[in-house]
Amino acid sequence: MELECFLVHQGNIRRTGITAMWLIATLLSYMVGVHLGYGLIGVYWCMIADEYVRGFIALFRWRRKKYLKLAEQKVESSNRVMKTIGQISEQL
Repeated sequence: MELECFLVHQGNIRRTGITAMWLIATLLSYMVGVHLGYGLIGVYWCMIADEYVRGFIALFRWRRKKYLKLAEQKVESSNRVMKTIGQISEQL
């Protein structure tokens, strides 16, 4: 869970959690629990499957290390802003 939250904060994962939740946890739970007749046990299976799918997606994205590039870009833009603020304050 912390891994996914970190990646969301870095801007790497935006819709993955919501998409997986709707497709697996909600729709699949309804299909398995109601239509296939597994009831509450089927719903729990689908919720567990949802956690696994989101975990594997987060792990895959973590290993690609795209979040590092995004973090570096944010730091560089922050440094440029701070440098500009420093120059303006020196002129005053």
